[in-house]
Amino acid sequence: MSRRAVALFAFCCSILMAGATFASEEAAAPTPTIDTGTTAWMLTSTALVLLMVPGLALFYGGLVRTKNVLGTMMHSFVAMAIIGVSWAVVGYAMCFGAPQLGGIIGWDPRASQLFF
Repeated sequence: MSRRAVALFAFCCSILMAGATFASEEAAAPTPTIDTGTTAWMLTSTALVLLMVPGLALFYGGLVRTKNVLGTMMHSFVAMAIIGVSWAVVGYAMCFGAPQLGGIIGWDPRASQLFF
C-alpha cells in the first residue's frame, strides 16, 4: 500500500472516530426539538457551497496547461466529496449538537431567542 493510501485511510478513520465521539455525547443528552427554519437554512447553504465546486474547478482548470485540466478538476471534486462526508459526519453534529465550550460549538436554543 502506498503512503498516500495509508494517509487517506488514517484521515477517514479519524473523521469517523470524531463523529462517533460526537454521536455518543448526543445520545446521552435529552432530545431537543428540531427547528425547521434552521435546518432548512443549513441545508440550503450547504447546497450552495457544493454548487460552487464545479465553478471553482473550471476556474482552476483555466489556470493550468491543457494536459493538466482533468487532474486539476478532479482535485476539486475529490475535495468536495471528502468535505461532504466530513460535514455529514462531524459538522452537522457540531452545529446542532449539545453546547460545548460555553456555547461556542453546538446549538443553544436559549441564546437564539435573544436575537429573534
